[in-house]
Amino acid sequence: MATVQHPSGTIIWRVEDPAPYVSVGWEDITSKSTPLEKMTIAQLRDFADERGIDLGDVTKKADIISIIREA
Repeated sequence: MATVQHPSGTIIWRVEDPAPYVSVGWEDITSKSTPLEKMTIAQLRDFADERGIDLGDVTKKADIISIIREA
């Protein structure tokens, strides 16, 4: 899976093929993005919040990552 970013700053995660995006001006930032496992819980919460992902009352890092990946 790839991650692409539009010049406006919009990011799309889990893109199967970034080529169609790159061909219209998006940047493939897959190698630049931080793996979820390396983020702190606070960073994961911010990441989820920015994407409108409801984490509910989950407090464990592994559970937060799981919810983000399923979203």
